[in-house]
Parts: sequence; C-alpha cells; structure tokens
Amino acid sequence: MAPPRTEDDYEDEGASDDDDVFIAVMGSTGSGKSSCQDWIESETIDVRCIKFVDEESGRKVILLDTPGFDDSRDGVTDTDILKMITDFLLKEYGNTRKLNGIIYIHSIASTRFSGQSGRNLKMFKNLCGAETYKNVVILTTFWDDNSATKMGEEREAKLKSKFCLQLAQGGAAFMRHNRTKSSAYKVLDYVFTLVPTDVQITKEIRVEGKTLEDTAAGSVHRAEVDALIAKHKAEVAELMNEMKAMRGATDEMKKELAKEKAEMHRSSRAGESCVQERIPLSEATQEMKKALAKEKAELNRLEQERVTTEEMKKELAKEKAELNRLEQERVALFEGLAGEQNARKALEDMLQQERVALSQRLAGEQNTRKALEDTLQHHKEERIKLEQDWNKRYEDQTKKHTTDLKNMERKFENRDKEASKTTARRAWRFR
Repeated sequence: MAPPRTEDDYEDEGASDDDDVFIAVMGSTGSGKSSCQDWIESETIDVRCIKFVDEESGRKVILLDTPGFDDSRDGVTDTDILKMITDFLLKEYGNTRKLNGIIYIHSIASTRFSGQSGRNLKMFKNLCGAETYKNVVILTTFWDDNSATKMGEEREAKLKSKFCLQLAQGGAAFMRHNRTKSSAYKVLDYVFTLVPTDVQITKEIRVEGKTLEDTAAGSVHRAEVDALIAKHKAEVAELMNEMKAMRGATDEMKKELAKEKAEMHRSSRAGESCVQERIPLSEATQEMKKALAKEKAELNRLEQERVTTEEMKKELAKEKAELNRLEQERVALFEGLAGEQNARKALEDMLQQERVALSQRLAGEQNTRKALEDTLQHHKEERIKLEQDWNKRYEDQTKKHTTDLKNMERKFENRDKEASKTTARRAWRFR
C-alpha cells in the first residue's frame, strides 16, 4: 500500500465531504499510541486532527488523536481529558459528522490490568455507549516483541473473556499492531467497512441536555474523585488522631523525664552520702555515669519522637494541600459545567428562533408556490381553450375553403364544357 500523503496535500483537495472517514484514537498514557508511526508521531497534549488520503481507496481519512487517560502532566485530570474530547466532538462536528470508528489502544506488554486501566476502560465504554460497540476496535500494541507473543496471546484472550467482554459481545473488533504499515492499514481497511455512528456522550449532552458530570462517562470520574476525597479525609482524621496520641505520649515522656531527673538528683545526694560514709569514690562515679547514660538515651528517644512528629506534621500539611486542590478542582469543574450549560441553553434558544423564522419563511414560500400553481393552472386552462377555439376556426375555414374550391372547380368544368360546345358549333358552321 502506498504511503499516505501529507496534510497539505489533503487540504489542497478542498473541503471534506460525506465520504470522508472519521476515526477517534483513544487509550491510556503509555499504551503505545506513539508506536503507531503511520498515524501518530508522539503523545499529544490536546485533541487534534491528523489528515491524509488513502492512496488505494482514494478516501480522505481524518484521525482524531486524543490525549491519553491517566495523563502524567501536573494539573491534568481524566475529567479534563474527557472534556477536551467531548468539546471537540460537539464544537467541531456538531450534528453533521459521525465517527466511522473508535480505536482504543491497549498495551499487550502490560503485565497486569490495573485498577486505573479498568476505570479508563469503563469511562471509554460509557463514552461510546453499547450501540456504538460495533464501531469499536480494541487495538493491542507491542506485538513486535517476539519474546512476549505467548504471554500476549494469553492476555489478549483474557481481555476478550473478562475485561472487554461487554465490548466483544457488542460487536467490537480485536486487532493487533506490530509497528508495521500492513498492520496499521489493516485496521483502516476494516474501519472503511463500518457505518458511521454517534457516540453516547454527544447524544446525552446534545439531545438529552445533560451536563458532562451527569453523563455516564463523567459519572465514572466523579465517583472516583468522591472516593478519593473521602479517602483523604479519612487519612487526615487518622493522622489527627495519631498526633493527639503522640501529644499524650509526649506528655507522658515529659513526666517520665521529670521522674528520671528526680531520681538522678536523689542518686546524686545518695552519692554525697556515700562519700560522707567513706564509700569508694569510683563506685559513686559509676552510678552517676549509668544515670547520665540513661538520661541521654531518654533524651535521644524524645528527639526521635519529635522528629517523627515533625515529619507527620509535614505529611499532614501535604494531605491537606492535596485535599484543597481536589476541592478546588471540583468547584472549578462545577463552575465550568454551569457555564457550558448556560451557553448551550443560549444556543438552543437561538436555534429555536431560527427554526421559527425558517418555518415562517417556509410557510410564506408555500403560499407563494400555491399562488403560482393556481396561476399556472389558469393559464393552462386558457391555453387549452384557445387551442380548442383555434382548431375549430381552422376546421371551419378549411371546410369553407374546400367547399369554395369545389364550387370553383365545378364552375371551371362548366365553363370548359361551354367552351367546348361553342368551339364545336363554330367548327360546324365553317364547314
């Protein structure tokens, strides 16, 4: 198969038409989208179009390359990625374009199907909707590693029978990519055979009037955020309880230290008493050293407890900051969704006004057309009547001319007969 032309070549051929093939490419970060070198050059940070012409079929192909879920960039959440994809589908293509295929890329080299992978797949399924599963291609990557072929086949079978069972039952296709053009264009050839369709999330927002958070796909991440916030709150509460317990333990340690100091003071006085009683000085010194070592050990332990407390305070501050960030993200999400809902309401009002104006204009055009049809019918009847009158007059004139002609012929015949008789009489006389 010949290599695709560039985007400039594509744009030189004019605007897209109904025969164009629209394909969305999705997947988690690190799933191997960048390994599809025929289509995608690197991991993208925004939704973008990659356009080319398939030389074999002559069809124009538009790939909607999307950022990977579970993005590693700071401040970018799965909700942000979902919003990018939804906004692009709604604003760029609206009601006029549908997707021929949706490709979900999954690395066959992944040793396990993590919880994040499961959440991403669930979000993808809710984004598409069950009616769109027949247009989905689960494209597994990194099949070019021969050492992982057997394990890859086992993982692929597990995908079909467990993790992607609903997709498989809904008609989704499972295909492989091994960094070759043939495997890439095999996917394109399959998508060319599919009937274009809408994804569920655009129907929910455009037709049902739902906000992004209320859609089936948005609710997946909303539940995840709520669970994460609850988890952080529980961890913060646990840390607070531990700090209270540590404060109590520190108070106990202070009491113990006071007791030790009192004991040392008592031992010191006992040492003085021993000197007075002529006990050997070395024995009293040994007792003092033991008491001093014990005090140092206790001080070291208290210092370690203090350091641990400081570290826990820092960890608690980090947890509070993370909790505040999540709360701010949620507030910003709600505000953004409210703004989008207002904009969509204004757009719907404008469309309704345009529909009313169009209906009125159509009614006027229908009345005008009815009047023209009536006038045309009247003219047609007049023309038929004129044709009938003209035909009758023509027939009458023809009959009259025929009669006159016959009369003239008779007159000429009579004159000829008279002339013949006259000639005969004259000839007889001259004889």
